[in-house]
Amino acid sequence: MSPLGNIGDSLSPLILVVDDHADHREVYSTTLRFSGFRTEEAENGAVALEKAITFAPDAILLDHAMPVMDGREAARRLRGDERTRRIALVMLTGFDRASARGREVRADGHCDAYLAKPCAGDQLVAAVRVALRSQADRSTGDVRLNQLSP
Repeated sequence: MSPLGNIGDSLSPLILVVDDHADHREVYSTTLRFSGFRTEEAENGAVALEKAITFAPDAILLDHAMPVMDGREAARRLRGDERTRRIALVMLTGFDRASARGREVRADGHCDAYLAKPCAGDQLVAAVRVALRSQADRSTGDVRLNQLSP
């Protein structure tokens, strides 16, 4: 985690940032913290599964391509576990929507939002907010929507 710490207060949504590159995690986490979110980090999908249970984040930002366990497999397992199925999921992928691989990544439907890398900070924050709202519409409403204003 950054020496800047978490800027959001304890009522801010917690976002688990999952990427195998430490510098990417830092950029995404810093962007989210400056937008009022709290963050936790994981270096691959397997660690993300453990941290999802431990920290119960409101959303998880998953990189698609990672060693140990990729984002698609992590998303599938998160959706299959009663303890984590209601967490909002955002997939970051190097494949754009128009490519065959991009359509394949999106076809499984496990995630609430998809972003092609590289993406701007405002796109990242918007996708997380959309995913949180989408998940809140399907759940019991425990996501802190008052923290999600644009």
